[in-house]
Amino acid sequence: MRVFAHLSLIDFHNKKWELTMKKSYYLILILIFTVKIIVGQQTTHFIFTSNTGNNATVALPVSINPNVGGVPLSVGDEIGVFSSSGLCVGGIVWNQENAAITIWGDDEMTPIIDGIQVGDSIHYRVWKQSTNTEYSVTNVSYSVGDGKYIVNGIYILNSFSVTSVEKLDNPYPLELLQNFPNPFNGITKIVYLIPEKINVNISIYNILGYKITELVNQIHEPGVYELNFDASNLSNGIYFYQLKAGKIKAVRKMILMK
Repeated sequence: MRVFAHLSLIDFHNKKWELTMKKSYYLILILIFTVKIIVGQQTTHFIFTSNTGNNATVALPVSINPNVGGVPLSVGDEIGVFSSSGLCVGGIVWNQENAAITIWGDDEMTPIIDGIQVGDSIHYRVWKQSTNTEYSVTNVSYSVGDGKYIVNGIYILNSFSVTSVEKLDNPYPLELLQNFPNPFNGITKIVYLIPEKINVNISIYNILGYKITELVNQIHEPGVYELNFDASNLSNGIYFYQLKAGKIKAVRKMILMK
């Protein structure tokens, strides 16, 4: 009898512990999925990779007062999420409400790094619409999560502010936009933004990671550029186009369907 009673007590405590853990998990999920997300608002300043096959979610409560130098973010300002290498992997338009940001992770099934990698630190930038100024967020802490990317990770921010003004004065962020149209039949347009005078290389890779062709390899002045890629001599399938400028890389996926 004593043995059975002891086992029952252990079983009771195990179930109680599991219930507590599940309750905590569900509370986090409720916070994440009951936030009001603005549907249809797309970022215009931060252009990010997406639909890479895995992701994580960062909750940004309005109660923590995201700010730049103590001044709260305004409606229409943007928040961008970046990997340590400078790849933009998520973003939202701030609307002074609770927000959830999807962070897109690297698809390890492809040879091209197209998202943030597991274990990499999550970085943030803010774009002030009124002054067309971009800032690096210098004060970030979490109540849930540690700021290191994991697949299906859930993070809740506890502080989010620019405490020392690390202003990025360039009017153009280094961005590689999604080709258009996509999927495409034969010819598609690629647009990219360069913030400073620098050598830019744009190359096309196949699904195996082999370079197909080099579209650009020359010095660029700051500005917005576009080019047409003619894939009429290639087979249907998934291809990647990669931009390299200094130490920064950006990559996008495109689909050729003839």
